Amino acid sequence: MSSARTLAIAGLLLALATACGAFGAHALRNQLAPERLQLWDTAVRYQFFQALGHEVANWQINMAATTAARCALRRRSSWPEWCCSLAASMP
Repeated sequence: MSSARTLAIAGLLLALATACGAFGAHALRNQLAPERLQLWDTAVRYQFFQALGHEVANWQINMAATTAARCALRRRSSWPEWCCSLAASMP
């Protein structure tokens, strides 16, 4: 899957989490019992953090690939040097 496609899917998941959170806060407030509303809130938070994790992972993969490509373009490096530059770009 391409980086742009992954980023678009993660953005859609974040938008969905935001819409579901707003729906729960405004439309479901008087419709659900407090414990059910808390369950809805927890589900929306999980959705949000999962989508945010996809965004961060996509960014991290792009940074690692960019760092490795820059290293390869600067000079011809050996396989261990390439692995070290890839590892150095990850937290």
